[in-house]
This record gives sequence, structure tokens and C-alpha cells, in this order.
Amino acid sequence: MARINVTLNDEGGYILTSVNLEHTHIYSPGNARHFRCFKKVDALVAKRLEINDEAGIQMVKIFKFLLVEAGGYENVPSGEKECRNYIDKARKLRLEVGGVEALCNYFRQMQQKNPDFYYEMDVDDDLRLKNVFWADVRSRATYQSFGDVITFDTAYLTNAYKMPFAPFVV
Repeated sequence: MARINVTLNDEGGYILTSVNLEHTHIYSPGNARHFRCFKKVDALVAKRLEINDEAGIQMVKIFKFLLVEAGGYENVPSGEKECRNYIDKARKLRLEVGGVEALCNYFRQMQQKNPDFYYEMDVDDDLRLKNVFWADVRSRATYQSFGDVITFDTAYLTNAYKMPFAPFVV
């Protein structure tokens, strides 16, 4: 029975013609957290998930700890499935031992395929990776044609090593 009717007016806007707020069932706003659009892993939970995952703690135990700390399911904005998906994604983005070497090998292969592929890597005094820059052939060609606009965004992603991902989008 609950519904809202609207009509399109002559100016391209909408006019509200009728509203019926009666429901044929009991509704509970408190259960809205079960809808997918509300199941987000917030930044604090994400950081805890990553720290515990890197320490080798199982997801079941991590999630139980989050539940106890929050005071129950109703106080946790995401479920175990969302936490598990977040960790799977974080693991794919994490550079493990040998990750820098794999990245170097990948860039060398790309440059062998096309000499116009460009990359630079910067390391600190302890030979730890500080900065990585690469530009594929298509990006470089596009820049040659439309070099007047570049977007630079370092807030996109920061990985477990506190290194921002800064894509140049032409």
C-alpha cells in the first residue's frame, strides 16, 4: 500500500500528486543495516582487519572480536562476508616479500613488448621502495595530443606500507 505518485510537469520537473505511507506489514528501520547499501567496512574496522590479517589471525576470530568490542551485531555496520571480501581485496593489493622484484620484472616485460613503455622506481637509503611511476604507450600518446589537462589524486588508495596510489588520468 505504501507509495508515492509523481507526474512530470511542463518544465521537466516532477510534481508530487499523492503519498500513502501506510504499510501492509510491520517495518523496522533498525533492520535497514541488513541491506547491501548499508553494509560498508568503515576505515577504523578496515585498519583493524588489515592489522589482524597481517598478524595471521583467522577472519572468524577477528570478526568475533569486532562484535564483542562493538557490543553486538546491531552495532557493527558490516557483516563477516563484507569483512572477508575486504581482506581478500587488501591481500591482492599488498606487496609481499618479492613483490618489488615481481613489479620490476613486469615493467621490464612491458618495456620489452614496447620500448615506449616508461617506468621509474625510487628507493630510500635502506633500499625500500619509495615511489613508482609508469606510463603506458596509450597514455603517453594521449598526453602528446591533449597534454593540457592532468588529474593528480593521491587520496585514491594507500596500501599497508602507507604508500599512496597516485594515478595520472589524462
